[in-house]
Amino acid sequence: MLKIYNESTTLFLQRVDFLTKDILKKIFTVSVGPKRFLFKDRYYPLHYAVMSENKSIAYFQSENYLLAFNERLISLLDEKLLRDIITHELTHYFSFIESPLSFLKEKPHGESFQLTGKKYGISEMILSASFDLQAHEQELKRKSKLVDQVQKLFRLGQSSEIHEAQSALLMANELMRKYNLTLKAQNLSSLENQREDLYCLDILKIKKNSAKYLAISDILKTFHVIPIFSKGQGQTTLQITGDYENIKLAEYIANFLDYEMEQMWENNKKEYGLSGITAKNSFMHGIKDGYLKKISTPQAKEKDLLFLKEKMLLKRIDLFMPHLSHKNSRACSFDKKAYLEG
Repeated sequence: MLKIYNESTTLFLQRVDFLTKDILKKIFTVSVGPKRFLFKDRYYPLHYAVMSENKSIAYFQSENYLLAFNERLISLLDEKLLRDIITHELTHYFSFIESPLSFLKEKPHGESFQLTGKKYGISEMILSASFDLQAHEQELKRKSKLVDQVQKLFRLGQSSEIHEAQSALLMANELMRKYNLTLKAQNLSSLENQREDLYCLDILKIKKNSAKYLAISDILKTFHVIPIFSKGQGQTTLQITGDYENIKLAEYIANFLDYEMEQMWENNKKEYGLSGITAKNSFMHGIKDGYLKKISTPQAKEKDLLFLKEKMLLKRIDLFMPHLSHKNSRACSFDKKAYLEG
């Protein structure tokens, strides 16, 4: 799910929050606080997001109790229609917290969902999600040329050989660096006053964090995105935030690295007699450090532009996503031989 943050989404989600709390009180008859509601002696969170590039009008994500709404709804002036959409998603929410096993086993509008709707007197029209948004459709037009270029580099660089994979990464990084500098080729004051959308995307679901994912996170930083580890129910999600084009490329790179780094480890541990978690962690850090050392150092003017771009990105994260925090790499045991092979 690709999430988008800007001033419009902030205002829209304030509107959603007001309507959600009103619906919870009047239809679901629960006690509601500023950021959660009480149901059967347990508090549940109220989390919202606006999603981009999604065919669904709205969506309830059970892993983190998230109510997500399509960006097309921002321009929706029909408050009754928006209330109906929110009510539909809250029915999914209550279906999950009342019968989590049934919710996960059944289809989205299965028996438990229908029973929950009837229990709270929700109309068939709302339960069937018969919402007409044709008058409010908006197309999201984005350039794909840059993404295609980088993907070609990775197709050429797909190899279990460390040096070939690193070469593909370096070429992609150089392309992205030039792109971001060209995109921001204007004076620093106008750049600082520029308003941009902020996107957030879940890219990897992780059962247990490891040196590999911390290494991937550090590598992704060089592609002008901010990686964030978000803990949920029984798993951790690696998210990336940034501009649209950078997000899409970083997603591709993350999946490339997730597979390729594992393949490199499997091949090198056999060849060099490596074994154990310490050796594997050191190997992954070695791949990351080897790549970071080879990145070309930007010139002073370029460095100023890139630094300001990162500063403004962090400022937007603080503004639109204050609940998220950036997580740095942690120290771990070290195996010198494995590190050098990586």
